[in-house]
Amino acid sequence: MAARPFVPASFVLGPTLLAVAASAACNIDPVHTNAVNALGPEVGGIPQGEFHRAGQPCTTCHGDEGPAKSSFTIGGTVFYGPANTAAPVGVGNVSVTLEDDSGSQFTTTTNCVGNFWVSPGDWPGHPQFPVLVTISGTPAGSYLQQSMQSHIGRAGSCAECHQYPTQDNYYKTPGLVHMVAADDPNYQGDQTCPVNPVPPGFGGP
Repeated sequence: MAARPFVPASFVLGPTLLAVAASAACNIDPVHTNAVNALGPEVGGIPQGEFHRAGQPCTTCHGDEGPAKSSFTIGGTVFYGPANTAAPVGVGNVSVTLEDDSGSQFTTTTNCVGNFWVSPGDWPGHPQFPVLVTISGTPAGSYLQQSMQSHIGRAGSCAECHQYPTQDNYYKTPGLVHMVAADDPNYQGDQTCPVNPVPPGFGGP
């Protein structure tokens, strides 16, 4: 009877160890997974990209944990009014100026649905929280400027705090980021925008 060849123990255990390692690598934080799932599915007719999910917390997906491929350090949406008496309308060409704790400043601009974002490579090494924010633009032909009365302490997504006010969260949110104090039902936003500036779910398509 021929002797069986010697097989090193590491050779036998290797596949098992690899399987365990692969399983650990796929272990996703359930809190983060729940936050992503809570955003709901994409809206039909709006492809994933710069115009999607206006008013939602950008860095939930565009953060270190994904699932988006691109990463943002700060992101949000600027609306025309507070949406107390009319649907919220995103505002384009608004300058969003950020000043962090080191004194460094960075300015970005909203697109036609009001979305803006800062990628790590746009402002290397920043932001260093807390961050002060000023928005400015001419949404209805006249120059407007608003400064956030407090600072951003740590949240990269404006919508983590600035949520659409409902009966459930009315006392938990300062409301949407907006340019003017009162809604104007005649303001329609940029009608040349590829996407309706009124976000789906707020009276849009």
